[in-house]
Amino acid sequence: MHQRTLSALRSLRHRLHANPYAAGSEGFTAAAIYNFLTAHDVEITHTNVNGGFGMVAKIEGTAPAPPNTDTATSTPSSVLLRADMDALPLLEETPNLPHKSTISGFHHACGHDGHSTMLAGALVELQHQKETFHGTIHGLFQPAEETGQGAKQMLDATAPAIPRPNKGCYGLHNIPGHPLGTVLLTPKGVAARASCGLRFHIQGHSAHASEPEKGVSPGVVLGQLVQPNSPLALLPEQLLRDNHVPPQIAQGKLLATVVHFQLGEHSDFGILPANGSINVTCRADRTEDLRVLKEAVRAVVAQESKRGGCELIGMEEIEPFPATINDARRSAVVEQAALLLNAKVHRMQQPFSWSEDFAHFGDHCSSGAVLFGLGSGERCPPLHSKGYDFPDELIEKGVELWTNIGKMGLQSQ
Repeated sequence: MHQRTLSALRSLRHRLHANPYAAGSEGFTAAAIYNFLTAHDVEITHTNVNGGFGMVAKIEGTAPAPPNTDTATSTPSSVLLRADMDALPLLEETPNLPHKSTISGFHHACGHDGHSTMLAGALVELQHQKETFHGTIHGLFQPAEETGQGAKQMLDATAPAIPRPNKGCYGLHNIPGHPLGTVLLTPKGVAARASCGLRFHIQGHSAHASEPEKGVSPGVVLGQLVQPNSPLALLPEQLLRDNHVPPQIAQGKLLATVVHFQLGEHSDFGILPANGSINVTCRADRTEDLRVLKEAVRAVVAQESKRGGCELIGMEEIEPFPATINDARRSAVVEQAALLLNAKVHRMQQPFSWSEDFAHFGDHCSSGAVLFGLGSGERCPPLHSKGYDFPDELIEKGVELWTNIGKMGLQSQ
């Protein structure tokens, strides 16, 4: 890659990092990427997809069709490369970082600034190399990944904004704790777990704080649910033992985690509160097992509420993510593209523990999809931590990998 281009990409990444916008507010991010791509003659086919800030670019290869191709009857090859754009509502703590967030309380703590930058760089490279390949490479910049809404929002657009490539959809995520540039790949099957958030509303009876015996506080129920050995904490093990999910699923692949609870509506020292809520994140390797876990969690919260003299009066499902399933043919393309760069490939035996709304592209793309990881360094701070900053050293490696995947994907079966 030309050093001038690499320098421009670093500047783009720093600008995105300094101006982090969370899900649903990525207008600045989309505009910065749009301006960068159009300045390098990359065609943008769609912006503001379905009322959001999603954007699609396109590179048309100009090389002749491969030998023995019947251009009159065959469909031209096409692939889709996807990057996410949104930041997190998190305070950044990165001392002496020149491009530190300028928006208080928001931080690109998951590296989506780097993801978008690498894909933008690859599209520029592919534009320069369009004489070397035949077919169409689509680059998709997606908002609202962190909330699990962006992919589905773009794919649900009434206008045909999102192409259905016949040679696969590809997505990546940087992975701290692994050597820089290492490709982490699940060759086939579950690549990222299914998850969703459940918010439960529990009703008791209020009373004067001086006469707590005359009321029923949901605090007793909440206290029971957050205990290390509560029925909620032991639920995954119970489901596995009772064979409510397939017995071949090892313990630990089901998880129910309390992430927040609230007691009362006001900080009034004179009232025994009548209302409480608790948020639980559920995870499972398979989407169908997640459904079993969600219902079991609801039953436990209802049971504990009743036992504490309260009532479960409502449940909300928030930020659902289906499991991300990798296609073997598309995984093979990623592995071949990595090996061509002499990048190390780590074949994963277990899926990523987190979830990704890239899962929806697997349903959208009948030719198969793959999500893979790209090591961002053994000393890189963890994702979603206050000290995280995407490493600039990974940009060039990511651009080269995306460029290879785009071109090799067009030639795949």
